[in-house]
Amino acid sequence: MGLWSWLFGNGASDEEKDSETGGGESQASDASGGEEKKAATTEQPELADRLAVGPLLDHTATTVLVDDHPDFLRSLVMLRLPDEPSRIFAYPEKALEWLRANAPPHPLTRKWQELDLERQPRKWPEALAALRAYANDPKRFAVVSTLLSDYDMPRMNGMQLCQQAPAHIVKIMQSGMVFSDGIEQAIKAGIIRQFVPKGSGEGKLEKALAEAREVYFRQVGQPLAEALASQLAREQSALFTSGFAVWLWEHMERLAAAEMYLWDSVGSHVVVQKEGTAHALCVQNPQQAAKVVQDARSEHVPQTLRQELLDRKKMVCRVTAAGVEIPPPREWKRHAYPAVSVEGEHGTFLCCHVPKVDVLAPDRLSLHAYTEQEQL
Repeated sequence: MGLWSWLFGNGASDEEKDSETGGGESQASDASGGEEKKAATTEQPELADRLAVGPLLDHTATTVLVDDHPDFLRSLVMLRLPDEPSRIFAYPEKALEWLRANAPPHPLTRKWQELDLERQPRKWPEALAALRAYANDPKRFAVVSTLLSDYDMPRMNGMQLCQQAPAHIVKIMQSGMVFSDGIEQAIKAGIIRQFVPKGSGEGKLEKALAEAREVYFRQVGQPLAEALASQLAREQSALFTSGFAVWLWEHMERLAAAEMYLWDSVGSHVVVQKEGTAHALCVQNPQQAAKVVQDARSEHVPQTLRQELLDRKKMVCRVTAAGVEIPPPREWKRHAYPAVSVEGEHGTFLCCHVPKVDVLAPDRLSLHAYTEQEQL
């Protein structure tokens, strides 16, 4: 995911981001994995701000591009967004018609509403199960996360389009004209997220699109994030630990993850590469790790493995479609992985990478297959 390298210091400085957003701050975490910043256009509830990680899910999604010079957009997609699903419109009114018919709120947003998660946060296990199930949704790449619109167009300008487009979509404005009137006010009013001049260098458009998608999925996962923050003690979950966020993001970047999904409340994630290979990034809280140490004296545990577990050089976990569990000691040899200790304010968490997990549907549509279908 391009977003992860950007989060780790390869993107714009805070001052550059402020200038691009008219003084608004980015929602992405800083490179140290510290507290998340609030966006200019979206107020973040206090509880969910305590989570150190970013969105609880993220994957490639569809970007709608609108410009009365469609050749410009086609070249932009070819050069800058070759692997991103997109829809191109030369007429803003046609784009608006399509968005209203094809860009409803995210299916998980509707699920959170069905569960009434805001008023019943104790239903978070059902919400998390729905998130895991969504990882197999064949329509997930068709979800519209971002609208990129030119400003100067006949009959309807870009600002009017962004005002009338569905509110849950993140909007970016482009223009070849040099002007600032109304842009800062539009950002503060939440009409657009960011303004990027046409021809901006240094990957500014790519960074803006990556941030827009991150903002979109943070908004989608917000109700579940709030529920977890209100229901879990800080020592129960690594989601509140900045060191774990750094470890998680580094591994996502290393794996070139195209998708990621929270898999359990402790903070384990399943990440998926473009061709469909799934990996698990697992974490155990201090209580789980202590239980493993206690059970390590079982006669079923080989002596070498026992010592590695006592020294916390390895951890045991089994990843299933229903979450992450600690198997019985007689199975530990098959489910032991090199571990890294991450210090949190409320104890030490153990983290490991479980390669090539078989937890997703066998006929699941990968990003690679989806992209090939779209190109036919």
